[in-house]
Formats: sequence, structure tokens, C-alpha cells
Amino acid sequence: MFDMVENIRQAKKKGAKVVGCFPLYPPLELLHSFGLMPVVLWDMKDGVRTLKESDRHLQSFTCSVARRLTEFVLSEEGSLLDGLLMYNACDTFRNMPEIIKRGLGEKGKNLPLLKFHVPMVSPNQTDSTGYFADRIHELIAEIESAFGVRFSSERFLASVRLHNAIRKLSLEMEMLVAEGRMSLMLTSHAL
Repeated sequence: MFDMVENIRQAKKKGAKVVGCFPLYPPLELLHSFGLMPVVLWDMKDGVRTLKESDRHLQSFTCSVARRLTEFVLSEEGSLLDGLLMYNACDTFRNMPEIIKRGLGEKGKNLPLLKFHVPMVSPNQTDSTGYFADRIHELIAEIESAFGVRFSSERFLASVRLHNAIRKLSLEMEMLVAEGRMSLMLTSHAL
């Protein structure tokens, strides 16, 4: 289908448990700290050519991002995933876990669906820190249950350090591209 699928296949051959994540900003460090391989499912327009499955479950006016994500998860390639993590980034994504679960159920498939609600209120209106902390603890418990792994603060901190280093290197590479000292085409092929 496209390189992301081949990367997932290769990771699965090495024994990785792959969790598809959407939308864009999932807690990568948390998933990684459990020994899971998070894959952000985004910008799939080149790989998802038809929307036959998603059209059965989503309205035609739904954004193309949600439609392509649904199509991928319900397709044969979607069966490569060991789980999904979703949160409420927009109105469409609020109901995506239920839509995907139903679509998978129609195919006789079951996939752990990890979801959490990000409070979308201004800190000036209310302090949602306690709520969000409780929800993260619930998410940790769901991951432990779904994948039979235990949370470790040491592994989590190591994962945070690793992802911070990756972000720093990515920013440095972005600066080199902006300065014309590195080709963007070179960086995309190297990945």
C-alpha cells in the first residue's frame, strides 16, 4: 500500500506490537515505554485510494483525514495493527472509536481501542488538571490490561528522554533544510 505499511510489516516480523494512533499528537512516550510501537496514522492520501469501507460508516461530508483513517483500519492492512489509540481532537474524532469498533465487529475483528478525553476548556474557566491526570491513569490501566504489560516510571522517563532527543534532532534537521544545507528529499528518503 505505502511505506508505512511496509514499515509496520517489518516491525511485526521483529515481534513489535504496533499501536495505530490518531489524530496527530498521541502520548508516544507512554506507548513506547510499554514496549509498544506507536505509529501515527496521518497523511494517508497517497496510500488510501478508495473509501469504500469508510463510506459505509461515515457521512460523505466527513473530513478526508477521518475517512482515510477509517478506511485503513477497516482494510486488510489495518489487520497489522495490534491496537488503536484515539482522543477527541475534533467533533468527528469524538465518535471514531465507536464507529471503528462497529466496523471491525462487522468483519468479525476485535482490536483494543484505547481512548481518552482531552478536556477542551480554558484554564481560566476551570482547572481540569485533576480530571486529566485521572484519565491518564485510566489509560495506563487500559494499556496494561490490553497488552499484559506493567507501567514503569523508569522506562517512561527513558522514553521521554529518547523522544526529546529525537525532537531535537528533527528540529536541527529542519533548520539545515531551511538554510539550504540539506535537501528535504534526502531526509524523506533517509527515513
